[in-house]
Amino acid sequence: MPGYDPEQEVFERYYPEYGKPFRIAHRDLVTGLATVDHPLVIPNSTTMHVVGFEASSESGSFGQHPSKVELLYDYTGSGSPVQIIAVAYCANSASSYRVNYPFRGNGTARLILRRSRLNAGDYEIYGCYYGWLE
Repeated sequence: MPGYDPEQEVFERYYPEYGKPFRIAHRDLVTGLATVDHPLVIPNSTTMHVVGFEASSESGSFGQHPSKVELLYDYTGSGSPVQIIAVAYCANSASSYRVNYPFRGNGTARLILRRSRLNAGDYEIYGCYYGWLE
């Protein structure tokens, strides 16, 4: 069906009284012992209600290869200090958490989705957070 969005339907079914839904997801290769950040500045006068966090990573052919996915709140916009909202350690596994935090935008505060490899190798890591905007 053109224009059909199953995630929107689920969101509207369970959160009909809330605002516009959002879903921020990143999935790609992270090389070696690298860390990849995906910052998102929260606009002025906007509140992001984050209700969920998901993370997963692939495994290599010789067993488990650990990865870490974090959701961080950088209230100054400078990268330090940051508040840890959720962390998942993954090795050929998936994690899903309820978060339930509202974040009020001031034009500099931001959410950071951080994906990290904890050993050598190039592996795909997935991270996602979702909720609604007010």
